Amino acid sequence: MAIEVISKIKPKNNGDFPIIDAADVAVDSEGTRLTDKILELESGGGGGSGMIGETILASKVIVDSQSNKRLTSTVNEVNLINNALEYGTAGATTVREVNPYKYVKKSVYNVNTKKPYGNSGSYAHAFFSVAPGVQYYVTGSTPSNPDGHPLCAFYTAEDELIEKIGTDANTRYEELLITAPANSAYMIVNKTDSTISKIIVKRIIPSTGYGTIDRISTEIFDL
Repeated sequence: MAIEVISKIKPKNNGDFPIIDAADVAVDSEGTRLTDKILELESGGGGGSGMIGETILASKVIVDSQSNKRLTSTVNEVNLINNALEYGTAGATTVREVNPYKYVKKSVYNVNTKKPYGNSGSYAHAFFSVAPGVQYYVTGSTPSNPDGHPLCAFYTAEDELIEKIGTDANTRYEELLITAPANSAYMIVNKTDSTISKIIVKRIIPSTGYGTIDRISTEIFDL
């Protein structure tokens, strides 16, 4: 079975709608977040023998101001989990490249000011949705002043800086293994080295080989 992501989106007055952040979606009466629930299902949590066939329903979600690329990125993450669970071998892992929901050329990202910095053809920075506790391989590089421009940095859904990783000056990092910290919703990655064609992030997905997530259903209503 494959994941079916259902979005009933009703733009108010036929206008543009802001999109949800998965970390803001509660899936039960206890306030469990969608990102946490996905991780629970991914690891075979919730009791039983590990078979996964659960429907998540989040209704009357209050949307935020992120672009719809953020939701697309989150949906892609869910599909990666599904594929690993369906086709993987128990005890094995799957490594899949993650698409950024925003990629900016010719500048790096200053994690202190939260603004782009510089103007160089070799510079770039990108934003990726992440899940707390999940491991990623990160490829990028740092400039001569890496304190504000590290290899990567993790943020909460409220845009609060959690952690900076890769703070050595003028350093190229290839598939640096990183674990997303608690409460992280997204990360930014910088690139300054012209020998690196693009920023690359790969997600490591432990595979149970037991089954798939049956369906994730998200209903968004007018505010």
